[in-house]
Amino acid sequence: MAPLAKKVLRRVAGVLLVLLGVVGLLMPILPGWIFLIPGAVLLGFDIPKMVSLLRYLQRRFPRFGRVLGAIAGMLHRHHTGEQCKQPDP
Repeated sequence: MAPLAKKVLRRVAGVLLVLLGVVGLLMPILPGWIFLIPGAVLLGFDIPKMVSLLRYLQRRFPRFGRVLGAIAGMLHRHHTGEQCKQPDP
């Protein structure tokens, strides 16, 4: 698959998951966070600001810090091409 097609497919899937997550937050029967997190990760490959959002969530919700830190590190490596040091909790 061509890199441009992968990028477009990733963005479309990310936007759809985020929209579904927002609808889920408004509806009591659909858990929105289940769709928001994967959507944010998919969009994070194309939007560097998502790394800082995940870092904020890591500080805000320390219970999920290890998982969010791993996702943020993966996105950081994708954007910069270098390894990043995880902050100590």
